[in-house]
Amino acid sequence: MKIQLVLLNMMCRLLTVLAVIPILAPVPAWGFHVETLQQELHHITLHQAQQRYPQADIQITIAPFHTAVRDKVCDQFELRVKGNRLFGRVPVMARCTAPQAWTFYASVNIDVALPIVMSQRAISGGELITADMITTRLMSMAQLRAHYLQDPADAVGKVSKRSIRAGQPVYLNQLTSPMAIKKGQRIAIQARIGNAYVSTHGTALQAGRIGDQIAVLNESSKRRIKSWVLSPGTVGTRPPVLSHTAFSAAPAAKGSMGGG
Repeated sequence: MKIQLVLLNMMCRLLTVLAVIPILAPVPAWGFHVETLQQELHHITLHQAQQRYPQADIQITIAPFHTAVRDKVCDQFELRVKGNRLFGRVPVMARCTAPQAWTFYASVNIDVALPIVMSQRAISGGELITADMITTRLMSMAQLRAHYLQDPADAVGKVSKRSIRAGQPVYLNQLTSPMAIKKGQRIAIQARIGNAYVSTHGTALQAGRIGDQIAVLNESSKRRIKSWVLSPGTVGTRPPVLSHTAFSAAPAAKGSMGGG
């Protein structure tokens, strides 16, 4: 009887101890990683966009995750930006590797604002562009077409093909070079023979801009030849190598990809 009382007393004490221990419900491991994943998404997209556009002002916005995704369990994940586009809405693949493999796509918006050449005042078609007519301002790539300019030097000295409103971006395909040679003008002709260059004179049978192919009458041979405008008053028998620093908003910039 005494032993039974002792056992009963011990059981009562054990029940009392168990009563004060809280019952912990299992918490999905993913719940601890939502904020971490958002930080990693922000870091990887910002880093890649800054490498692509070092002069840009970049803002990252991450869309909220779907409820079904937030309830999943994940201890480790890998992130990968899909495609080559690094502005606008960009899908980022998040792949869970432990404890079970599963994948979802996060929606990240990358707003890239670049210093762009813009008109300070209205520019008429056929007007020669000077430095005081343009400036640079930050503008979102989502608002740009292809062939935008970032260096004002690429616009100064060019002629506008059409009217450009004040405060608008200046695009390369809106510009052309001024006439460097007039029809009937006496010009210098440069020709390469082996490693040597020879020069003679001729008469332009057509007007042309730098880079244009025009017909020229060689004064020495009295022959009509093809030539390319190299500079004002000078042509060559080989086409020049032209360069510019216009940029394409591709892939898939918002708006037309054509000229404006």
